[in-house]
Amino acid sequence: MNRLRLEYATEGFLNAMRREQQKQSPADPVPIRSLHEYSPAHRSALMRAVGAAIKLTRPENDNAFEEWSEKRSVNET
Repeated sequence: MNRLRLEYATEGFLNAMRREQQKQSPADPVPIRSLHEYSPAHRSALMRAVGAAIKLTRPENDNAFEEWSEKRSVNET
């Protein structure tokens, strides 16, 4: 995965999280920062997590997704 695209996706994720936090608690300061405001180690960890999540959407993970979906359905009933 291209590092620049991963950085873009991670920043998009953080932006969405900030907007949601602001909606839920408009009077409180938003603790979620822009990617460049995190330390290099934290930036790498965030980008690895987003990359791992993106990889889970690939077709080769369909069986694992089906298992997860079935377990989720059982736990919700």
